[in-house]
Amino acid sequence: MKLVNENRPAKDCYLFVTLDPWFRPTTRELRNRCIREYAELSHDPSACALLMPSEYGLSCINDVTAQEYEDHMDAGFFEWDECSKPQSDPLRLDWCDLLRAHRNRSAADCLPIRNAVIRAGCTLKFEAWEKYPELRNSFSFGKAAP
Repeated sequence: MKLVNENRPAKDCYLFVTLDPWFRPTTRELRNRCIREYAELSHDPSACALLMPSEYGLSCINDVTAQEYEDHMDAGFFEWDECSKPQSDPLRLDWCDLLRAHRNRSAADCLPIRNAVIRAGCTLKFEAWEKYPELRNSFSFGKAAP
Protein backbone atom coordinates (compact mmCIF):
# COMPACT_ATOMS: atom_id res chain seq x y z
CA MET A 1 0.00 0.00 0.00
CA LYS A 2 2.83 2.37 0.89
CA LEU A 3 4.52 1.86 -2.48
CA VAL A 4 1.29 2.49 -4.38
CA ASN A 5 0.44 5.56 -2.30
CA GLU A 6 3.91 7.00 -2.89
CA ASN A 7 3.75 6.24 -6.65
CA ARG A 8 6.80 4.01 -6.38
CA PRO A 9 7.39 1.13 -8.81
CA ALA A 10 6.49 -2.47 -8.00
CA LYS A 11 10.14 -3.47 -8.27
CA ASP A 12 10.68 -1.60 -5.00
CA CYS A 13 9.14 -4.68 -3.38
CA TYR A 14 12.61 -6.20 -3.87
CA LEU A 15 13.89 -3.81 -1.20
CA PHE A 16 12.11 -5.85 1.48
CA VAL A 17 14.49 -8.14 3.36
CA THR A 18 14.08 -10.40 6.37
CA LEU A 19 17.19 -10.62 8.49
CA ASP A 20 16.29 -13.72 10.47
CA PRO A 21 16.63 -16.87 8.29
CA TRP A 22 13.90 -18.56 10.32
CA PHE A 23 11.54 -15.63 9.93
CA ARG A 24 8.25 -16.47 8.27
CA PRO A 25 7.36 -15.37 5.71
CA THR A 26 10.72 -15.64 3.98
CA THR A 27 12.17 -12.69 2.11
CA ARG A 28 11.08 -14.25 -1.19
CA GLU A 29 7.52 -14.84 0.05
CA LEU A 30 7.35 -11.30 1.43
CA ARG A 31 8.54 -9.81 -1.86
CA ASN A 32 6.17 -11.94 -3.95
CA ARG A 33 3.20 -11.01 -1.78
CA CYS A 34 4.18 -7.34 -1.98
CA ILE A 35 4.27 -7.50 -5.79
CA ARG A 36 0.90 -9.23 -5.97
CA GLU A 37 -0.73 -6.78 -3.56
CA TYR A 38 0.84 -3.89 -5.45
CA ALA A 39 -0.64 -5.19 -8.71
CA GLU A 40 -4.09 -5.60 -7.16
CA LEU A 41 -4.10 -2.22 -5.38
CA SER A 42 -2.82 -0.32 -8.41
CA HIS A 43 -4.90 -2.33 -10.93
CA ASP A 44 -1.63 -2.86 -12.81
CA PRO A 45 -1.20 -6.38 -14.18
CA SER A 46 2.22 -5.44 -15.56
CA ALA A 47 3.54 -5.66 -11.98
CA CYS A 48 2.74 -9.39 -12.13
CA ALA A 49 5.45 -9.78 -14.77
CA LEU A 50 7.94 -9.55 -11.88
CA LEU A 51 6.56 -12.89 -10.67
CA MET A 52 7.10 -14.69 -13.96
CA PRO A 53 7.61 -17.43 -14.91
CA SER A 54 5.41 -18.99 -12.26
CA GLU A 55 1.89 -20.15 -11.51
CA TYR A 56 1.80 -17.37 -8.93
CA GLY A 57 2.54 -14.80 -11.64
CA LEU A 58 -0.23 -16.15 -13.89
CA SER A 59 -2.63 -16.18 -10.96
CA CYS A 60 -1.70 -12.57 -10.22
CA ILE A 61 -2.49 -11.56 -13.80
CA ASN A 62 -5.84 -13.37 -13.67
CA ASP A 63 -6.81 -11.81 -10.34
CA VAL A 64 -5.94 -8.24 -11.35
CA THR A 65 -7.85 -8.67 -14.62
CA ALA A 66 -10.85 -10.18 -12.80
CA GLN A 67 -11.10 -7.10 -10.58
CA GLU A 68 -12.39 -5.20 -13.61
CA TYR A 69 -15.47 -7.44 -13.70
CA GLU A 70 -16.39 -7.27 -9.98
CA ASP A 71 -19.55 -5.25 -10.62
CA HIS A 72 -20.70 -7.46 -13.51
CA MET A 73 -21.54 -10.73 -11.84
CA ASP A 74 -25.08 -10.84 -13.24
CA ALA A 75 -26.34 -14.09 -14.68
CA GLY A 76 -25.10 -14.78 -18.18
CA PHE A 77 -22.43 -12.09 -18.29
CA PHE A 78 -19.61 -14.61 -18.52
CA GLU A 79 -21.28 -17.07 -20.91
CA TRP A 80 -19.51 -17.76 -24.18
CA ASP A 81 -22.87 -18.11 -25.94
CA GLU A 82 -23.57 -14.44 -25.19
CA CYS A 83 -20.54 -13.51 -27.32
CA SER A 84 -22.31 -14.63 -30.49
CA LYS A 85 -24.94 -11.92 -29.95
CA PRO A 86 -24.53 -8.20 -30.66
CA GLN A 87 -23.10 -6.50 -27.58
CA SER A 88 -23.87 -3.01 -26.32
CA ASP A 89 -21.93 -3.32 -23.05
CA PRO A 90 -18.27 -2.45 -23.77
CA LEU A 91 -17.08 -4.56 -20.83
CA ARG A 92 -18.95 -7.61 -22.13
CA LEU A 93 -17.44 -7.04 -25.55
CA ASP A 94 -14.03 -6.95 -23.87
CA TRP A 95 -14.90 -10.20 -22.11
CA CYS A 96 -15.74 -11.80 -25.46
CA ASP A 97 -12.42 -10.59 -26.91
CA LEU A 98 -10.61 -11.98 -23.86
CA LEU A 99 -12.30 -15.35 -24.40
CA ARG A 100 -11.31 -15.28 -28.06
CA ALA A 101 -7.68 -14.61 -27.09
CA HIS A 102 -7.90 -17.46 -24.58
CA ARG A 103 -9.31 -19.84 -27.17
CA ASN A 104 -6.57 -18.93 -29.67
CA ARG A 105 -3.80 -18.51 -27.06
CA SER A 106 -2.87 -15.31 -28.86
CA ALA A 107 -1.68 -11.98 -27.45
CA ALA A 108 -2.59 -10.39 -30.80
CA ASP A 109 -6.25 -11.20 -30.07
CA CYS A 110 -6.01 -8.97 -26.98
CA LEU A 111 -5.49 -5.81 -29.02
CA PRO A 112 -9.22 -5.02 -29.60
CA ILE A 113 -9.88 -4.98 -25.84
CA ARG A 114 -10.73 -1.40 -24.84
CA ASN A 115 -10.29 -1.66 -21.08
CA ALA A 116 -6.59 -0.98 -20.48
CA VAL A 117 -6.31 -3.27 -17.45
CA ILE A 118 -7.99 -6.22 -19.18
CA ARG A 119 -5.99 -5.66 -22.37
CA ALA A 120 -2.70 -5.52 -20.43
CA GLY A 121 -3.55 -8.64 -18.42
CA CYS A 122 -4.61 -10.51 -21.53
CA THR A 123 -1.46 -9.52 -23.40
CA LEU A 124 0.83 -10.46 -20.51
CA LYS A 125 -0.88 -13.81 -20.09
CA PHE A 126 -0.52 -14.85 -23.71
CA GLU A 127 2.95 -13.44 -24.07
CA ALA A 128 3.79 -15.75 -21.15
CA TRP A 129 2.20 -18.60 -23.15
CA GLU A 130 4.71 -17.92 -25.93
CA LYS A 131 7.73 -17.12 -23.78
CA TYR A 132 7.41 -19.82 -21.09
CA PRO A 133 6.33 -23.16 -22.60
CA GLU A 134 6.74 -24.78 -19.16
CA LEU A 135 3.66 -22.85 -18.01
CA ARG A 136 1.36 -24.06 -20.79
CA ASN A 137 -0.09 -26.80 -18.58
CA SER A 138 -0.97 -24.23 -15.95
CA PHE A 139 -4.48 -24.19 -14.55
CA SER A 140 -4.49 -20.50 -15.53
CA PHE A 141 -4.72 -21.44 -19.19
CA GLY A 142 -7.36 -24.12 -18.60
CA LYS A 143 -9.24 -25.59 -21.50
CA ALA A 144 -9.66 -23.62 -24.68
CA ALA A 145 -12.95 -21.76 -24.91
CA PRO A 146 -15.49 -23.45 -27.25
